[in-house]
Amino acid sequence: MVSIPERYIVGWDGSPGATAALDWALAQSRGTHTKVHLLHAVLAIPPGPYGEVALDQGVYDDIAQAVLALGIDYAKEHAPDVTVTTERAYRGVTGALMDAARPHDVIVLGTRGYGGFMTMIVGSSCIQAATHAQVPVVVVHPQENSHPSYASAGPVVIAIDGTDLSKQAMQFGLMMASLLHREAIVIHAWTLPPVEIVPPSFIAADEAAAIAAEQQRIAAEFLAGWRSEFPDVKVTLRVIQGNTAAVLLEAAKTASLVVTGSRGRGEFRGAFLGSTSNALIHHAGCPIAIVRTEQPAVAKQQPVAA
Repeated sequence: MVSIPERYIVGWDGSPGATAALDWALAQSRGTHTKVHLLHAVLAIPPGPYGEVALDQGVYDDIAQAVLALGIDYAKEHAPDVTVTTERAYRGVTGALMDAARPHDVIVLGTRGYGGFMTMIVGSSCIQAATHAQVPVVVVHPQENSHPSYASAGPVVIAIDGTDLSKQAMQFGLMMASLLHREAIVIHAWTLPPVEIVPPSFIAADEAAAIAAEQQRIAAEFLAGWRSEFPDVKVTLRVIQGNTAAVLLEAAKTASLVVTGSRGRGEFRGAFLGSTSNALIHHAGCPIAIVRTEQPAVAKQQPVAA
């Protein structure tokens, strides 16, 4: 069985996005032995060609310490029973997160930040971390009028495609459902062949029904065995004809978490975030967990001593 997370590593800068990520991590840690680790990344700016002067290292230290102290105070107020540790890193956001992550950690990020995480907008550091991190990455939107709210007590939705590439997402999703005492809704979305290849008029009703039955069989066979591995989790399988991203976005409206895998294609396999994961990060209201289906070795740089 997949291991319970040892730490939730929160990209922390005190912004609303980072606070939403911290809230999520603290909520998952209550009643477990999982720690919350606050990471503040500071990318020092050297003197430029037009006379800019880099701040003294001590100034960066003071700023980072103050930001981390803010996070510790927030955690003590909202979840005094959760163990919180801190770290400051002097490098870019994505590299700092990947350096800090150990096996069995989970990275948790807000979609927008400032300060040490000023580039933390959807399409930037969130995408980079979800694409390259070797541990699961959870992306949390701050609850604003511009973004839909989510059902914090809702089920965990897990996206599968019926292949071995879904195993990591399935393991993580069922583990989270078990920890949170939630139902797991496993969704396998499928579509008929593209109209450029086979026009709809060429697909007979009985042939379409046979395709639907085959997709149901594939999903059911994939699911076999998982229920026995997580007997405490109620698992519901839904096989739905439709665009995967659209199906999952609809399910996200009543979910507490959506879990999906991500993989690249073609020559740069593993280098890009999948279109479904990308759509979920941008448009879903609930937290999205991206679990890489391939875990390539990544050379880590030595962190700068604080």
